Amino acid sequence: MGLVRILLLALLVYVIWRLIRGALGQRGTPAGRLDSQRMQRCEHCGLNVPEQESLRHDGRHFCCLEHKQAWQDKQRG
Repeated sequence: MGLVRILLLALLVYVIWRLIRGALGQRGTPAGRLDSQRMQRCEHCGLNVPEQESLRHDGRHFCCLEHKQAWQDKQRG
């Protein structure tokens, strides 16, 4: 019977810990907040992509190489 009480107590502590953690908004990240990234709009299609993942050309941002090339072709012709 003592083992059952210990397991129930451990379960209760775990549930309380999860409730407190959830109430403080600390889901998924150790610091309790998500890392924010600056977003840039693709010049061709308008999709927002993280700045670090975007392709840059002449101060403009693109979501993929195809959109960068399409924009360049449009500017030439």
